[in-house]
Amino acid sequence: MSFESIPKLHQKPEAKVIRGREAVYQRMVEEDNKANQIFDRNMRERVLRKLQSFPANKDKTPEELEKMFGEEVERFFQRESVQVGNLELHMIGFIHQMEAIPVLRQRLEAEIKSTDFTILEVGIQIENPKAARGQMVSMNSTEIAFFQIEEMARKYRKKIILTDPGYNYDGASRSEYQNKMEEIDRQVQESLQTGVGLGGGIPAAVGATYALLKTINAIEKKSLTRRDALKIGGGTMVAGLSLFATNEIGSAVSDAAEEHKALLLKPEDRIKLYSFYDYRDVVIAEGIENLAGSFNKKMKATLLFGKGHIDGIKYYLENPKVRAMKLEAYKPYQAVARAELLVNEFVPDDVVTEEKARECNFGEWKQTARAEILPKTKTPQ
Repeated sequence: MSFESIPKLHQKPEAKVIRGREAVYQRMVEEDNKANQIFDRNMRERVLRKLQSFPANKDKTPEELEKMFGEEVERFFQRESVQVGNLELHMIGFIHQMEAIPVLRQRLEAEIKSTDFTILEVGIQIENPKAARGQMVSMNSTEIAFFQIEEMARKYRKKIILTDPGYNYDGASRSEYQNKMEEIDRQVQESLQTGVGLGGGIPAAVGATYALLKTINAIEKKSLTRRDALKIGGGTMVAGLSLFATNEIGSAVSDAAEEHKALLLKPEDRIKLYSFYDYRDVVIAEGIENLAGSFNKKMKATLLFGKGHIDGIKYYLENPKVRAMKLEAYKPYQAVARAELLVNEFVPDDVVTEEKARECNFGEWKQTARAEILPKTKTPQ
């Protein structure tokens, strides 16, 4: 059924209303398209200002700088496809910083539009409904990037599925959750180094696995130098070009040590990893496998994560025996970082006033399904 907005009301302009979810939805898309144009223009200007501040770039034209930045974003872009039962999964790895969105927007929208649903690393509007209703919320560069992707999903009426335990706050604040995860990570890593297990910690049944994990390879132990980090993605970055290496505009290169390690790994080395970052990849793969097993017909999905996760998720999807072994060894993390599969759908309001429309207040994401990925386990003491 199609609805149309009421053309005229004999009242002052701000009293106009839009009636019917279809009419609300269409107006939302119009406003989003306008907002996206402004966002993309602002991001391009922001990038140019920053790049022009580097002495090495003083003689370069805006066109040259924009081209250089585009090449930088391309180096962090990865696309893989894998078949999981009835699910055809398109996996997109990218630099999830807000400045990269204008460069990638057309490709990301095309991927989302062409599949049945979207799997995201984090759901900003889902976690904070105020953001979906156009209200001011505090977001960092990564969160703004995923906010933009959520808007692409709602534009094409795609459900969003979350499987990443790294962003399942379960009612806690982000800072509370991060503190809990840092503490459990410290305890588990200390246990690996000292050989003293956590209370109810690494199961005896995986003693051999535990012994293997305790060897922790050189990649896991070494600390990456800045030179190592700047080589990620092939080649060495142009001097002064690495916008992402500055704290001022994003920190994808400078503060994601675990992602650096993941990007430098060979697939066969993943079996030796033991960290929260790797645990996330294992659980995400398990969640996708569970999801695919629920389909009785062919389906397509787009997965959008930071590039450092793509090879890991793909490896664990293609190596279910290794995945099962790692899940057993990751019991200490399971107790704190809940492994759930969450299905979310954007639901427009039935009636929206013109004033709310100007504020981009059109509806909100609602959770339509929720399932445990792994059996519940007790928290280590």
